[in-house]
Amino acid sequence: RFRNVTGVQTCALPICIYTVKAAAADGAGRAGSVERTFDARLTTAGPLRLGDLLLADVAGRLAKPTVDGRIGGTTVMAYAEVYADQSGPLSNATLALEVGRTEADTAVETAPMRFTDRKGDGKRTAEGAIPVAMLASGDYVARVVASVDGKVVGRASRPFTVTHAADRKSTRLNS
Repeated sequence: RFRNVTGVQTCALPICIYTVKAAAADGAGRAGSVERTFDARLTTAGPLRLGDLLLADVAGRLAKPTVDGRIGGTTVMAYAEVYADQSGPLSNATLALEVGRTEADTAVETAPMRFTDRKGDGKRTAEGAIPVAMLASGDYVARVVASVDGKVVGRASRPFTVTHAADRKSTRLNS
């Protein structure tokens, strides 16, 4: 019998462009795969460096990382890693999560990101969430805005698409 298997694997990689492919098969022999290319590089943000912005689709109490950028639940959740060579900027850093239609437009929603740990020198992780249930279906950009001592020092972004349940239902009916 098929059962859900969930896991996260992390590792340190040299700066480079990588392709990751994940495949799965169930007991009935049905198989599928997904392949994504990514650039393992940090974004410079003043005295900080930002990792890629990771997004998850939240429905109820369940958050599922999104591989294809589709958000069909009520909320988009974001995870970011922040690095610094000195402790001062890192301890005085704040992050905000924004959602806009493009990378450069005015945010339609903004929320503070909460630091989730203080483990290890030179690195912090943060999470934030923005409700998307009231947004029209379509393409958006999630942006993490990094500030040190109240001054914006950099941004990282990731595109995503809001696909409400009613939209998915009508797409299946029309297929």
